[in-house]
Amino acid sequence: MIDNNELKNKLIEEYNKILLKIGANKEDYPLAFKDNYNAKPYIEFDTNGIIYYVVKERGDELERRKTDSLDEILFWIISYVIFKEANNFEIKHRVPNQDIRRLLFSEEIRLMNLISEIWAERI
Repeated sequence: MIDNNELKNKLIEEYNKILLKIGANKEDYPLAFKDNYNAKPYIEFDTNGIIYYVVKERGDELERRKTDSLDEILFWIISYVIFKEANNFEIKHRVPNQDIRRLLFSEEIRLMNLISEIWAERI
């Protein structure tokens, strides 16, 4: 079994590669490994190789998912990044009298396809 430090390093490496693929700035989306108290996701590890995707705001846990898959945790993290990037894109390219979700969703799909067609099908 891979230890948590190796797992963390692999996660960081793969995360940074994906950010490059989609043109996202890693300074805008730092990968957090402790609670940041601002409703942004962070990652926890337990001693059994389980990885947790956690979102807390002001001490209240809003979301907690667990997996033992590096691919799955990357999908969850990148889905958050892609939503934020697609939202920024929609704001800059808003179409008058059109539901904003149309442009936002098409941009999410486009960005996710840059990473993986399988991931794009999941959103």
